[in-house]
Amino acid sequence: MGWPKSPAKLFGIGAAFFAAGGLISLILNVPSYPIPVPLSGQMHFLPYGLLWLAAAVPFAFFALLYKYLMDAQKIIFEESMNRIHFVATILAVFDLVRVFMAWEQALVSKMAAFYFGPEFEWLTGLFVLSAVVFVINIVKSASQAPSRA
Repeated sequence: MGWPKSPAKLFGIGAAFFAAGGLISLILNVPSYPIPVPLSGQMHFLPYGLLWLAAAVPFAFFALLYKYLMDAQKIIFEESMNRIHFVATILAVFDLVRVFMAWEQALVSKMAAFYFGPEFEWLTGLFVLSAVVFVINIVKSASQAPSRA
């Protein structure tokens, strides 16, 4: 047991976890209350499982990027940087849920809307942190890769 050595596998597991949770939530309709989302000036009530599926997107995106860089560029990534990147991404995804719930409350209460600005900035910062760790991981690992002849 332990952390997968491949970052593509690590992020793929994260994507699969959130995607499976979303599909189970959609199939079983758990929780049964819909989430109000304003789209095109109208309020739409969407299943809760879509929030789980949205959480899978960053993990799937990074898994595909890592897979491409490992296969096409022959980069070998450091395990410690992979773990830091994974933790930064999962923190951003968990904060996404918190910000989404704050946004939902802002739809109901004007007082909650007062607090929404700084929350969104913090979420953006976490996703930027995840992207920065990804770039650092690429640079560090690419500089240590053996030259391709």
